[in-house]
Parts: sequence; structure tokens; C-alpha cells
Amino acid sequence: MERLVLFPGMPRSDAERDRERSLAELWLWRARTRELIERGTPAPRGFRSFDEIVRKAAANGQRQKLLGELVDGDFALFGRAYRDLDESEFATVRSLAIERLRAHNWLCGRAPSNRWQDTPLDS
Repeated sequence: MERLVLFPGMPRSDAERDRERSLAELWLWRARTRELIERGTPAPRGFRSFDEIVRKAAANGQRQKLLGELVDGDFALFGRAYRDLDESEFATVRSLAIERLRAHNWLCGRAPSNRWQDTPLDS
């Protein structure tokens, strides 16, 4: 089962830092994708559904060794598929994903004037 922690510790190398930042981006992407699904946003052209996109992204994340076990083609969390998280679990996981990426971006020097509150959540 994939563990989602706010910040797993200071990476020891640039490669580790880049991997952890990519993982943080992936978890936030998954949260944002769930939000699109819940809003009823249509899938982008060329895809039947967001579920198809999630399955492809999860498989790719697993191939890149960013994700461990998948559940029903989705990110695994709490022993089940991310899509099956209840509202409270999703709110917690989404908040952790935001703060985890913010921490990585801040540590990578992406915050204007090194101000935490101005740290971007995009690439």
C-alpha cells in the first residue's frame, strides 16, 4: 500500500529530491482529477473518461516506480482505490498532497522571495 506522508525527510541527492517532488505532483494531480470527476467535467477529447486517464497515469507511475501497488487500476490508499475514499478521507489526503508539494517546491527554491505562502503548486 502506498503511504502518503507530508514530507518523508530531506532527500539525500538531486535524483531523490526530483523523484519525491514528482511523486508529490502525482498525488496532487490525482486529487485534482477526482475534483474534476466530482464536478462532472467531461473527459478531454481522445479519452472515454477520467477513469481511463487515471488508470493510464497510475500504470505509468507504477512503471516509473513512483507508485507501489495499484487497486483496480487506481492509486492505492488505505487498502483500496483512491476513487473509493469517502469525503473525509479525500479531504485529508487532498490537504496532505497540497502541503507535500508546497514543501517540496519551497525546498527547491520555487517560492518568490522564499515566502512559504507564495510557494506555487504548479511545475
